[in-house]
Amino acid sequence: MKARLLLESLTNTLFHSTSIHNLKFMLEINTFFLSQAKYSRLIQQSTNTEKYPYYMSLARTMNSTYIKNSMFLNDVVIEFDGEKLSQNFKGKPVDWFGSIKSKSTSTSKFSSNKNYEAEDRLYSKKEEITNIKKYIKAIHTVRLIDAEIKRVKELKDNIPLYIYNNTSDLLSRNKNKAQKL
Repeated sequence: MKARLLLESLTNTLFHSTSIHNLKFMLEINTFFLSQAKYSRLIQQSTNTEKYPYYMSLARTMNSTYIKNSMFLNDVVIEFDGEKLSQNFKGKPVDWFGSIKSKSTSTSKFSSNKNYEAEDRLYSKKEEITNIKKYIKAIHTVRLIDAEIKRVKELKDNIPLYIYNNTSDLLSRNKNKAQKL
């Protein structure tokens, strides 16, 4: 019988929503600061948070509830290379709404199939990811003013920046309807 190797890794392409302010700071210092796992509201942690005390939430699809809801608050979506991240970090899928759904009633806003999280969690022993630009495939946005565009262009190096006319085109990554910078 052949032994099978089980690899825990992140999805090949992942997305993270953030503010333009956070994006500019991250690109300027080329570092992403992770969240503390002990403060996560995830009911069932998928890893040992004492061994890996830091995490980053990443969506496996632009159509996840996380990305859709965050577009009302945040300005940009960063597209990450999950294969590159998996070479240096531990990652696992998590079911954010799964435990909420199982405890909810039929009248709960979480009980319907409208919530689709599709989240991967990157776990780390360190509180930051240095040289973050090497993991970024693209930056997607719909809401940037000219001064913000200029600053992001200065900081992004060779990372493609797509500016869409509306959220629907961004969520579908319809690059034919985006300005590429």
